[in-house]
Amino acid sequence: MDIAPNFAVLDLGTNTFHLLIARPQAGTPFETVLEEKRYVFLAEEGIARIGEGARNRARKALHEYAALLDEHKVDRGRVRISGTAALRTASNGPQLQAEAKGIIGAAVQIISGKEEARLIHLGVSAALYPMQERALIMDIGGGSTEFILSDGRSGALWAESFPIGAAVLFREFHHTEPIEPAQTAALRAHLQATLQPLKRALKAHPCTVLVGASGAFEVVGSVLGSEAAAYRAARLPIAQFPEFARKIAGMTAEERQQQMPDIPAQRAQLMTVAFLLIGMVMEMAGTNALFVAAYGLKEGMMQELISEGRQASSM
Repeated sequence: MDIAPNFAVLDLGTNTFHLLIARPQAGTPFETVLEEKRYVFLAEEGIARIGEGARNRARKALHEYAALLDEHKVDRGRVRISGTAALRTASNGPQLQAEAKGIIGAAVQIISGKEEARLIHLGVSAALYPMQERALIMDIGGGSTEFILSDGRSGALWAESFPIGAAVLFREFHHTEPIEPAQTAALRAHLQATLQPLKRALKAHPCTVLVGASGAFEVVGSVLGSEAAAYRAARLPIAQFPEFARKIAGMTAEERQQQMPDIPAQRAQLMTVAFLLIGMVMEMAGTNALFVAAYGLKEGMMQELISEGRQASSM
């Protein structure tokens, strides 16, 4: 029996570069062959320009991914690469895009925040099967955060991307260890003003289910535990989250790292602002159920890539 060819997607995010290699499989979105991530922290020196240290980490990750694509015999015609907030914003983003193309052998597609939200919705919807209730999907990146109000059946009721990623918020508001009340108040005021479109969308489409599609929600699950609830999604203990977020906000960077030893120190330092953001959204939505989805942007990209491959092969 012929083995289906491998496809690959690379999600070049602000904090993390992801690689997903998969093949078509009947009855499921796809069969995962390999999943890798490398922390690159492109916004380490700010999102306006990618620093040389971050560029070196990015190049190293791309070379490692190119070797894995070769090892798994992935034709470069079956590779899709997306660039998100940092590559959209940084003045030297085009140089890194060119380097990525040279290393991987496929062009980087810089996607808009709206397109990012659409692909996240596609990926998360597959993870939530067979759940059909309305859900607010939230993906906290390093440079931006995407929100999608999904009705669970026919698609997105509303979607938007905001420039309030964890790395951006950390650099702008988190200046001491632990974060000071004045900094927290300034962050909350900024989020209140920025998220007014979300507030209006929730008024038009009330939704009390929040689904997270990012590492911050995975961290919550790893510390507080989770319970399987759907195909590739788990329910988080919502009653414990407010106290957990307050506890993290009162910690120094070193204490946060001890609390979350399995993630890099640079990522652990972002959790205070990430959890404050989650908490504010929960207040705004009146959330009474909290989930984390194992699928997100790269899985949405993979579904489309395989679908396009099938269409091309049938022509």
